[in-house]
This record gives sequence, C-alpha cells and structure tokens, in this order.
Amino acid sequence: MGNRKVLVAINDLNFGGAQKLAVEQANRLFVLGYKVSFLIFFDNREQSFEKKILSGINIYKIKNSKFNFITFFRCFKFIYKNRFDLIFTHLFFSNTLVRAVSIFLWRKPFIISYEHNVYTGQKSSLSLQIDYFLSSRSDLIIAVSEEVKNYLIEKRINSKKILLVNNGINLLEPKNLVNLKRKELNISNDKFIIVSVGNVDYQKGHDILVEAANLIIKKFPNCIFLVCGNDSNKVMVDKIKAKIVKYGLENEFKLLGNRADVEEIVEAADIFVMPSRFEGLSIALLEAMSLKKAIVVSDIDSMKNILTNGNNGIFFSTEDPVDLAEKIIGLVPDSILREKLGRVAYSTVQNYSIENNVINIIKAVESLKKRKHYFFNKYNLNHQKSLKWTERSKEALELFKNINFTNKIIKIADLGCGDKKLFELINKLKNLEFTYKGFDIMPQADDVEKINLSENVINEEFDVVFCLGLIEYLKNIDFFFANLVKISNYVILSCVVSDYADYNEKVIRRKGWENYLSVKQLEMLIKKYGFEIIKSKMIDNGVTYLCILKKIETK
Repeated sequence: MGNRKVLVAINDLNFGGAQKLAVEQANRLFVLGYKVSFLIFFDNREQSFEKKILSGINIYKIKNSKFNFITFFRCFKFIYKNRFDLIFTHLFFSNTLVRAVSIFLWRKPFIISYEHNVYTGQKSSLSLQIDYFLSSRSDLIIAVSEEVKNYLIEKRINSKKILLVNNGINLLEPKNLVNLKRKELNISNDKFIIVSVGNVDYQKGHDILVEAANLIIKKFPNCIFLVCGNDSNKVMVDKIKAKIVKYGLENEFKLLGNRADVEEIVEAADIFVMPSRFEGLSIALLEAMSLKKAIVVSDIDSMKNILTNGNNGIFFSTEDPVDLAEKIIGLVPDSILREKLGRVAYSTVQNYSIENNVINIIKAVESLKKRKHYFFNKYNLNHQKSLKWTERSKEALELFKNINFTNKIIKIADLGCGDKKLFELINKLKNLEFTYKGFDIMPQADDVEKINLSENVINEEFDVVFCLGLIEYLKNIDFFFANLVKISNYVILSCVVSDYADYNEKVIRRKGWENYLSVKQLEMLIKKYGFEIIKSKMIDNGVTYLCILKKIETK
C-alpha cells in the first residue's frame, strides 16, 4: 500500500465545503496508508484548511496560477515527475487544468473529478463546452447529490462515468464552549442566535436572510444573525451591507467573514439557517446536523434528499423572505420542537461520515477495473491478506518510538503474545533498557504467564502494554478495558475493523472472533475507559487499526 500515490488537486484551501471535503478525504486515505499529496494553484489566497492536513501529507503550490502555458507546464512537470496512481480534482480550474495535462501523459493516472454543485445560469457556454470535452479524461466523475448528477446529464456528460457519492464529514462532538463563544463575540446570554454558514454570494442567499431578519426582529428583538463565510465577493457584500443599513440592523446582523472557529459558532447557535438558491450537498449543513441544531433550509431538491420537513428540518419557499421569517418566528419560542429537530437531524447525519464516503469511492473504483495498472487491485476489500505477524509488530514498534518515557528502564507487557515474537523485535532496538512480561491464554513459551484476559485481572503495573491482534478474541471486552486502564499509562493496540475488512459471519466464526468492531465503536470504547488516542494509522492493507493510547489523567 505504501507505494500507491494519490494527488488531490484543488484551487486553494480557503474556506469552503469542497476544500474541507478534500482535506478530510486526503487525511482518511493517508491514515489508510496511501502516499497523499496536495496540489494548490492559488497560493495568494488564505489557506484556512491547510493546518488541518495531517503531518506527512505533502503540499505543492503553483504560485500566481492562471490559465496560461507557464501554469500548464508547471502542473505537467509536477504530475509527470511524481507518477501518481490516482488524482482527485476539485472545482473548475483544477478540473480543467489537470485533465488537460493528462492528455499529454504517456502513463495516465486514474482521474476522479468532483462536481460539487449545480451551476444553472452561473457557467458560461465556453466553460460548459470545456467541461464536456474534458469529461472524457476523467475515469470517474463524482456527483455529490442527485441534483448535481441530473445537472451533469443535462449538460451531456456521459452518464456511465457519473457516480453519486454523498459528501461525508468527520462527525463533530460538542466542545461545550457556548458561554465562552458568546463572550468572545460580545453576545449576551439573553440573545437568540441564528447562524448561517457559506460564502457570501448569490448562491447562498444571505440577501434573502437579511430581508427575513428585518421581519423577525420586529417580533423577537432579542434575535441576532451571524453569517460565517468568505466575503471576497464585493458586489454581493456591498448589496447585503446596504440592506443591513437600510433596515437598521447594524447590531443584529453580522458578517463575520472566514472564521477558524465556525464549528464553535454553530454550536452556540439556537437555529442554523441555509437560504441557498441552489446547492450540491452542503458540508456546513451536515456539520450543523451533527451538532444537533434546529435547521431551516430552502425547499430546493438537494435539501429534500437529506431532510424531511417537520422531522429533521424546516423548509421555506426558496427566495421567499416572508416565508423564511414565518418559519423562524415559529421556531424561536418552541424549544421542544427545536430539540426534536436537532435530535433527529443528528440521527440522520450518522450515515454521512467521511469513513463511509471514502469506502464508497474505493468500492466504486474497485468495481471499474478498467486498466492494467488498476489502482486498488491489490487492496480488494473482500479478499484482504494480512501482513505477517512480524511485519505488524514492526509497525507497532514504530509507534512505540513516539512515546517519551521518563523511566530509565521501561516495563513492557505483551498481552496475547503467544510465542514472544514481539520480545525478539524489541530486543533488537538499540539503546533501550527494558523488562518484558508476556500474558496469553495459550502460552507457547515457558516464561509466558497463562491468563484469561476476559476473566482475570493483572495485578502489576507497566509503562506500556502491547495488545496486538487480541481485541477480536475477547469474550468480555469491557472487563478487559476496565483492567487495562489500571495497569498502564500507555497502550499500543491493533484490531481488525469492519469499516474496511468485509468479512462475513462464516469467516468470523472460522477465525474464532468474539468482536468485529468499526473504528467508531473501538474509539468510543477507548474513550469510555479513560484513554485518549495520541496517534493512529491503518495497516494490513487498510483492514487493521493500530494506535497508541494514553491514559487520561484525572484531577
């Protein structure tokens, strides 16, 4: 897996749903073991999401990019030199340039082009012709919603190349910073906060929200409206500011611009509103749902695919500020309905995780099998072959090297060790003084202690405990973790996870497994028993989750 190279080409890493999705997909692929790089074309713009990219992912920037020969040559040279196996392209500039470059590559990479939106009346006829011509260079074109897919087909894009893959997010957990965020924004506790997230442009419809705010404030003067998003569209920003002044809403309607703390601002909101004229599948909407917000949206088709009016959201007639105002006015005094909408929205969004998103893309590419250098052919999800035990142990020792121990002599425990192969590898490490003790229900070495870790406790403390390939076999996993947190501050753990290993019940029974957990289930279990994950990665061709755990110190 380590020799498979992925490139993510995107205009910039500025504030936006496409940028956030690209970063989270790249991070997920990197965790799975792929060599991931970014290609950025507009370095002069603010790169809001760059700091969210995992360490180890390379970022290459072509400065002062324009549609000219110099930019084309630099892009060609970079892609030709690095010989990528798979390229994701996002947004019109990157979609166009990379696909044009691919025409001149003798070894063409597998190209997945993303279409994030519908552009009815927004793209010129020349841009549409370019999209049509270069669509032949894409092996797969991903539409993020049914509306985007229909739009592409309407524009004569080959329907056989189009795949509907819903956007995914890292499901957010509340940070419980509501009071602090209100204080930072100078908003008193008696204010009712209504938030909208998205670039300030025609599509997002914030001008409609200003009109509605003028009506809402007359009924509920304690309401305050916050808009987070790129405000570089001077024409639209000036138009909205003029409306704000016209209605005397300078203190009630705030354009906050790009914010690094958008998630905290949404968490502090009482209502999340999206008055868009058109959408693909909004990342901001999914994140608001994961924070259990009461949501009000325009009744465009893309919203109807994820929300049901009155169940997990409230619809208003698109471009109708009066209807929008009426729907928000109905929600402001009804805390029970707001709580119910947020709770059901949270349940709905569980199906829109970044893990599911990446899995769906991998499976789609796998099903194509178009070329001899087919990208995922060695990683068939239904027939994964694990690394040899020695190789897995080597991966665990690489994580072990990241721990800064205070003791001169390190006490190591190896649970489920069997024949002490891990001990042999540790013993080869230079400048390491340690003691080692092995535990297993079926010892294969004389000095390994026999113990059933689902029933018996270990009455000894260690600096670090290795649990490699053990979790799957434990009959009482809760008992095990409750004991584990008592005996060590650090744990290095591996477990085959159901997210990427597609084993059926027959195979699981044959292996003798008691547990077949997803990454999310495993992480919840880890957190439940007082550990935090300080580093993790996927090994064994992406089917095994390997991580370092550190016990959370209690005050």
